[in-house]
Amino acid sequence: MSYATSDSSYSPIQFFSHPAISAMNNFPAGTRVFILASNSGDYHYAVVQSSSVLPDGTQILVLRLEGKDKIATLPASGVTIV
Repeated sequence: MSYATSDSSYSPIQFFSHPAISAMNNFPAGTRVFILASNSGDYHYAVVQSSSVLPDGTQILVLRLEGKDKIATLPASGVTIV
């Protein structure tokens, strides 16, 4: 448990971190997702090939677009589970 204080007259602020929360993966390989391309308005379906997490906590997905021989790499926040 770690505490941070800005002044000794204030109560300590407790920071909480649980390893299971940061290890959760909402997009395991094989998950089907929906993508809307903002520049063209086109939509695509894709299947998650793999995922990783950047040091800042952003989850990155490697996707195989259905019906095309293309791979896309996007942040998880830009896709919707179908």
